[in-house]
Amino acid sequence: MKNMEYQVTRTFNIIAHGTHKGFPYWVISRGTHPCSYIEVTAIKDDIDPDTVECHGGVTYDEDCLHNVWDPAFDGFEDCKRRFIGWDYAHASDYYEYADAMMRQLNVHKWTTAELVAEVKETIDSLVATMKADAKR
Repeated sequence: MKNMEYQVTRTFNIIAHGTHKGFPYWVISRGTHPCSYIEVTAIKDDIDPDTVECHGGVTYDEDCLHNVWDPAFDGFEDCKRRFIGWDYAHASDYYEYADAMMRQLNVHKWTTAELVAEVKETIDSLVATMKADAKR
């Protein structure tokens, strides 16, 4: 796990990667703000992104994860995988602006440990929803 280091320049760095309850996840630094992603291929047809409980809601729902996979994976067949994700650049999140006045308008500067904890909470919620649906 690497520290989330905010900066004015847009970058792309994987700062955490792991698996929780069978779901691979990535926490990414975009420089100005972080983003989190979960591979949900195992339950891809059972997810309505509008009902996923995550920070600010799902803002990414694709069959590939740009800049994360090794280029060898770029040609895999569409719709074989599914990734959901969200960003931390709104709703009182800290965002690194060049203008110091703009930075003061943002409240929470996320740490990598906090971001990983949020991803795991989201996965826990997905698993709980799957179990509840299975009982119906």
